[in-house]
Amino acid sequence: MFFRKAPVCVPENNRRRAAQNDLSALSLILILGLAIRLFAWGQTDIMNSDGTVYIQQARAIYFGLWDAVTSCTIRYPYINSLLIAGFYALCKNWVTAATAVSVFFGVLTLIPLYGLSRNFFSAGVSFLIALIHAMNPMLVDGSVDIIRDPVCWFFTLCGLWVITRPQGRLPSGLLLACAAFILAIWARIESVIFFLVTPLWLLLDGRERPWRRILIFVAPAALLLLMGFGIQWLWRPDSVSMYRLQDIPLWLTRSFAGYTRLTATLREMIFQSPQSLSPEFLQNLKDIIWFVGFGVVFQNALETFFYPFVILYLMGLGGLRKRIAADGRIVYLLLLTLTGFLLLYLMVFIDWQMENRWLAIVLFPSFFFLGAGLERLISWLHLRFNLKQGAAIVLIGLAVLAATLPKDIKPRGDDKVIYRTIGETIADREGSGKKIEIMTVGVSSRWILFYANLGFRGAPCPDEFYHYREWDGREYGPFVERMKAKGMKYLVWEERNWPADWFDFLLSPYGKDFVLLGQWSHPDTGKILLFRAR
Repeated sequence: MFFRKAPVCVPENNRRRAAQNDLSALSLILILGLAIRLFAWGQTDIMNSDGTVYIQQARAIYFGLWDAVTSCTIRYPYINSLLIAGFYALCKNWVTAATAVSVFFGVLTLIPLYGLSRNFFSAGVSFLIALIHAMNPMLVDGSVDIIRDPVCWFFTLCGLWVITRPQGRLPSGLLLACAAFILAIWARIESVIFFLVTPLWLLLDGRERPWRRILIFVAPAALLLLMGFGIQWLWRPDSVSMYRLQDIPLWLTRSFAGYTRLTATLREMIFQSPQSLSPEFLQNLKDIIWFVGFGVVFQNALETFFYPFVILYLMGLGGLRKRIAADGRIVYLLLLTLTGFLLLYLMVFIDWQMENRWLAIVLFPSFFFLGAGLERLISWLHLRFNLKQGAAIVLIGLAVLAATLPKDIKPRGDDKVIYRTIGETIADREGSGKKIEIMTVGVSSRWILFYANLGFRGAPCPDEFYHYREWDGREYGPFVERMKAKGMKYLVWEERNWPADWFDFLLSPYGKDFVLLGQWSHPDTGKILLFRAR
């Protein structure tokens, strides 16, 4: 009913009216998407800890400290760091600039998403697709956190939008799509699957001269790689970097190595299992550990797609074969979705970490199944309750808002604001004239080091605490002398993060060397004490 098999010729008046409807729908989505993200920003008491290292790289770029650009955790210059530096030139506040980049691209992502949806669906269904993504809690959170993902989302969807248009497989469309995917890869390497799957689809598309289209599509990327390696070879022939291209084969090798290591560990535990664990349980666990990986991805997928909407995606799978016969572009989206799930599954076995935002690589190409499910729901509402299309769209839209708003407007990070308070307390005492060295080894160290040095015109690394963990902390005296030698005036002691093999600070004679400035408590770290050297 709402599925468009192919573009048709329409009168000029109808085309103009359709364009006005698209503009009105898109404007409403953008206003709503911006409003909910600004509200979520206002509910954020402290930025995410990863944001500190992206801001550090942006500061290094802005102040021209080129050696510091890749010397703090991040080994490559990322596009979002360049954008943060550019936004800082406008607002002169690092946290505001970095968050604004995420909000800006998080909202901007809705434009190519709506355009992509219109390549397949009516304006009404496309409006609902964009609305669901505008209110998706994972996308809202990601658009407020200081991360690389929103930039990646925008360029990924731009590439999909262009290449699925009727003109998308012309040379101009292929070149634009390639450029968009390259920028997405620059933001997040996982989006390389869009670049790798596209030539396969061009080959299977059934059109004439597929190899010519594939060559046109990959040519800009190949040229860029050759130029990059050539410049590096001429400049520093002894240290040519592969950027993050080596990560692609490493995913496979590290995934299989992780799986093998885990099964070997479980095999050993079978013969040395404690009384609380049955050997039969461990044997069964070893045999189905591959299935546990599916469970991890599945659980995160439910949260990413958002539980109330999962049924719409499942409804969209109905009649898939007929839809593929009518429109071969669906094969492309299906390949992207399946490849994305496979990549995520392999990543699980590397370190068993999985964040919901990583599933964006399957969320976005799955939009088609969401749209198909919405079509079926609208048809059902019409047949069951005699609702017209407009009324059904309004009803579904209200249901979307009711389901997502409670999740979108919740406070964010309020329990961690004490780390910001500690850093700002130090900054207020010391000023911003020079870098402030702080002895801290807990997970809060990034925030404390960042906020203490936020006003400093430089790019201090918030991850220096990793080096502090390597200190010899067995004796109090040498520890204090090393602090003095490094120019450290402050020490942050965290009850549960103080290394177990170090001396007991509270039982040491610290009173002769330190003055207590403040104390706090956090459920994760226990008691937190801030000291200043005498």
